[in-house]
Amino acid sequence: MPEHVLGDMNAQISSCRTGERRVIELVEKFGPDTFTQAIDQILDHGERLARARLATLPKGTWSAEDWVDDDGIDTDTMVKIKATVTISDDEMLVDFAGSSPATKGPINIPFGCTLGVAGLVFKSITTPNEPANDGNFRPLRVEAPPGTLMHAVPPAATFTLWPALLATEVVTKALAKGLPDIVPACSGGDVCSMMGVGVHPRTGKMWIEATNEGVGFGGHADNDGENGIMHITEPGCRNNPVEVLETKAPLFIERYGLRQDSGGPGTHRGGLGVTREYRFLAESSAVTLVKKTKTHPWGMAGGKDGENCHVVLRPNTEQEHVTGMVYEHMAPGEILANCSGGGGGWGDPFQRDPDKVLDDVRNEYVSITSAREDYGVVIDPDTLQLDQTATQRLRQKSGKEE
Repeated sequence: MPEHVLGDMNAQISSCRTGERRVIELVEKFGPDTFTQAIDQILDHGERLARARLATLPKGTWSAEDWVDDDGIDTDTMVKIKATVTISDDEMLVDFAGSSPATKGPINIPFGCTLGVAGLVFKSITTPNEPANDGNFRPLRVEAPPGTLMHAVPPAATFTLWPALLATEVVTKALAKGLPDIVPACSGGDVCSMMGVGVHPRTGKMWIEATNEGVGFGGHADNDGENGIMHITEPGCRNNPVEVLETKAPLFIERYGLRQDSGGPGTHRGGLGVTREYRFLAESSAVTLVKKTKTHPWGMAGGKDGENCHVVLRPNTEQEHVTGMVYEHMAPGEILANCSGGGGGWGDPFQRDPDKVLDDVRNEYVSITSAREDYGVVIDPDTLQLDQTATQRLRQKSGKEE
């Protein structure tokens, strides 16, 4: 299906040629000496901004770990990612020692991608609002033992997706121990991509369509996490509308909406993940890209975990099966439900403003049961009114009322 990739390739070539032409124009206008001096000053300025922010951050060393479901071959063994972050006066060191050795399956990542993982987090806490340049990253040092999951060497099988996705969250998790008022809780934790492929019954040609699902972002010191947006490592990826998928592919979207109670409870609630149900209208193959179904998006500062992502094959049938990554033949009429994770909560959920919990229940973000059990907030199921007396009594009984 070359028509699906030639456009992307031509766009990349065109952007490189445009960049080359613009550089030549600048050099011809100002001369090579002025051009290189300007570059040096831009990079030095980027470094100064990063170092100025770094100087204000707490100093210390913190470690965290999380797990990839498996490497695709040994499906019973989870794969560990560990990160130790040290912030000193002049640098931030991110060390991935302690992560799993290289795996047989294709999830190892080259060290260049590992640099990008650490760089993304470093920039987000130092110069998040500045255009990126290499000077921003001069105070960052990254280490990972060669031959391990986070530093692939030949002949390791590689894929620059899952360890990079989850490692970003692990670095943040380590930083959360020292910077709880700056970094958020874990997001839904994966791209939760679904891809369909087959022969289109109308055209007789091969078709392929894919989309990433939005995930819930983690709550943070200032507010709740956002609902159903692209994972932090995938901000440029598309979240295809229902109409596009149904027009271009033999698919019918049965249901698409936020997952109630998927956001981790907290003083600031985690954002909600989504559920999208795909009904296949022709013989097809379905591929899901998701590797964080065996662990939950972590809460912080007393917040609870969010619901993890998962896939439900053929829901409400005798063949219903809850799983993670799949490569599955789908017959006409069969359904795949892709359920993305919610963000972790931040802070004690019993300290959440009861009126905010009531709003969440009325918006169907939180169930009445969760409001009572997770937040200590009693809401009348018939009137959807807050029972302030019962709420105060329940919170006092739990020893969590201010």
